[in-house]
Amino acid sequence: MNASEIRALLVLKGISQATIADQLGVSNAMISQVIDGKRTSRRVQEAIADAMTSDRPYRRAHSVETTKEYLEVKVGSQFNGEVVSAFGRLIAKFD
Repeated sequence: MNASEIRALLVLKGISQATIADQLGVSNAMISQVIDGKRTSRRVQEAIADAMTSDRPYRRAHSVETTKEYLEVKVGSQFNGEVVSAFGRLIAKFD
């Protein structure tokens, strides 16, 4: 998934980048830069992942396994490998 697809997914879920920025107390530019892969922020990436994995009134959440597979496919192009590895280790603790 590229940056425009992530943005589209957030829009479809009714979540704006500004909403994520406000919740985290960061700038809209920070959210945009993380989505574009120009900056790394675990907090922002987690907030985006949460938006992808949370139930919405119009669709069920993605499973943790589906989200993990998606992140692994996008390592290096969309997501920082260290963050994806950390996500994998974190979910392994709850299995």
